[in-house]
Amino acid sequence: MGTEIMMGLAPITARPGASKALVIGYGSGVTTHVLAATPGMRQVRVIEIEPAVLAMDSLFHHVNGRVLDQPGVSRVTDDARSALQLQRDRFDVIVSEPSNPWVAGIATLYTPEFFTIVRRHLAEDGVFCQWVQLYQLPLPIVAGIVRNVRAVYPHVEVWFGEYPDLLVLGSARPLSYDSTWVRRLVGPTGALGDLAREWLNIDTPAEHLGHRLLGERGVSDLLTRASFAHTDDHPRLEFAAARSFLAPGNSVAAVFDSLAQIGAASGDGAPALLLARTLAMRRGDAAVLPYLQALRRAEPVPGEYAVREARIRLALRDTVSAEVMLADVYSRGRRDGKAWADAQLLKGLIATARQEPASRVLAFLDAALAAGADTAQARAALALLAVRDSSWKRAATEALGALRAGRGSFRHPYAAYFLSEALGHLTLDGPPSLADSVMAVAVASRPGMARYRELRALAAVRAGSCDVAVSEFIEMLQFGIERQDGPALVRQCRAMGQASEARPAPGVVERRRGKGSN
Repeated sequence: MGTEIMMGLAPITARPGASKALVIGYGSGVTTHVLAATPGMRQVRVIEIEPAVLAMDSLFHHVNGRVLDQPGVSRVTDDARSALQLQRDRFDVIVSEPSNPWVAGIATLYTPEFFTIVRRHLAEDGVFCQWVQLYQLPLPIVAGIVRNVRAVYPHVEVWFGEYPDLLVLGSARPLSYDSTWVRRLVGPTGALGDLAREWLNIDTPAEHLGHRLLGERGVSDLLTRASFAHTDDHPRLEFAAARSFLAPGNSVAAVFDSLAQIGAASGDGAPALLLARTLAMRRGDAAVLPYLQALRRAEPVPGEYAVREARIRLALRDTVSAEVMLADVYSRGRRDGKAWADAQLLKGLIATARQEPASRVLAFLDAALAAGADTAQARAALALLAVRDSSWKRAATEALGALRAGRGSFRHPYAAYFLSEALGHLTLDGPPSLADSVMAVAVASRPGMARYRELRALAAVRAGSCDVAVSEFIEMLQFGIERQDGPALVRQCRAMGQASEARPAPGVVERRRGKGSN
């Protein structure tokens, strides 16, 4: 999601006042949504080769704002190279987001010849943006792709969206960023401010720069690492990328770190601490620890970044290191505001994970909620606490609170700890009708969570809702998950239902017994 947003935001910030945009590859439609929502944008055209992608657009209306139904947004179902050679329109911004380079046929969208075709449709002061998925791509191949962009566009920069996806910006003119225009897009009053804040950790216009890895000098240094040429006549990228797919030592973190080091050495990437702050929102990702540690060392007193590191340590199940990281923050009390609230929450999560006395856990979690900490995560821990005490109604209330509080963004994520465990116990051990109703809400709030669908099916079996169980077991197949005992559970559910219908109600049995004894 963050990358799709940045795919629209990065070129738009570099092209003030853009009114026409082209998107190659529709995907979920989020990038198209960002472009269409840009102030002054009059026309957005989408080129998508696969009709099924456009047919599935309704599945993403909750994130793309039904963008295909908006005035000024049009679509073309065709191969990008073919479509562009049949059109004459020019655009202020062109975004290309094809699939991975090793996918058959995709590599032709990374050649200088294709970038030349695209440039013919770009306004003189327009900006081109190429998505490069960093996973399974070694640095020389990344450098080769960037070199092909630079072969056509003299001014090139490398940005990133949701770590570690890269965005390569190219233009015939030097890329510059007008502060007034950037403020219209991001920050408290920006048209795209909420998206940027929730998904990219951009609170102020100045923080947008935290997503730039390489400026023009850094790009020139990167190109010296390119190891092969990739053209229409010699399409090597597809095969080189495929061969490197499982190569040892080809880690995303290592490649990203190398790019960050090139940017730092060239002096035109994001300032080190701003880059680190941008990455600091990653939860549970050990790869960002070196950046977080740099931020922590720069803090005058332990606070926000000590808490963030503790959160990652906890996600790695290292509760001892997490607790050590929190000690100084927690001891400073309310003077640290949000850092103190988050420290209280993490102390509560650590105590929950260690199954410490409920009174101790509650003290931390209640204080965290009162101070404004992450409601979704606190409620999830409280739900698990209630489950351990077999307080099923309270467990259901807290689980529903956790489900409703999470927005699913990086800023307000779904509960990462304990919620699935709490829901699992509620499903298997709690009152059937209560579990069934809670899991219905869980599936509705997170329809793409296969584990929730599985639990809903099991809860439905226990509650006698056999048709619901069948529906959820079938839906699980769409995720590639099959429960071998699914058919047997459904048969058991239906058999129990038939037996219940044939058996007199308990009150009737009691009355009959009473009548017979007179």
